[in-house]
Amino acid sequence: MRNFGRFAILTVMSFLGGAAAFLFLQTSSRADAKAQEKQEEPKTVQSNRFELVDKKGKVKGVWTVNDDGAPVYVMFDGSGKPRLVMAVVASEVGMVINDKKGSPALAFAFAEDSEARVVALKDGEGNPRCVLAYTKDETGVVLNDDKEKTALSMVVQKAGPRSVSVADKEGTVRAKLHITKGEAALDVYDKEGKKLEK
Repeated sequence: MRNFGRFAILTVMSFLGGAAAFLFLQTSSRADAKAQEKQEEPKTVQSNRFELVDKKGKVKGVWTVNDDGAPVYVMFDGSGKPRLVMAVVASEVGMVINDKKGSPALAFAFAEDSEARVVALKDGEGNPRCVLAYTKDETGVVLNDDKEKTALSMVVQKAGPRSVSVADKEGTVRAKLHITKGEAALDVYDKEGKKLEK
């Protein structure tokens, strides 16, 4: 497993798009009335940073371009912690939802070049505990323990075997069930990762 999340990302983006459309429709009727009163040429505002503030001037969101030239949008909660981060870097699109401590809890990524889509669920320390991934060649799920050791992985390859692997607390694969060319097999390994003969 190398690289998922198109459905999840599209679902979230659709929701965001719907919310934006709702806000647009609410404000456009007022804007239309003003536009009818006074016809002006449309104006363009350009900047490398915009801040969304509340009535007290507290920053609630930032839309900016980072040092690498990537557009980034960050939304903050009432205590000033970043809770939602979205970015586009080259051909990759990503979104991270943080917990109340500001640590990553859920991450989505899509890479156009490799057609990879990834969804990662993280624990309170920001460590990936469950990863769903899709590429054009394979789909898989990885479950990690609290020490970031892979405990269980499931992989379905487009032109290869389907397998389920179970590892010990050290992250060493101890059992692997796989189906290759219609034949099922169960391989068992010792704590060093050496295959045991049947």
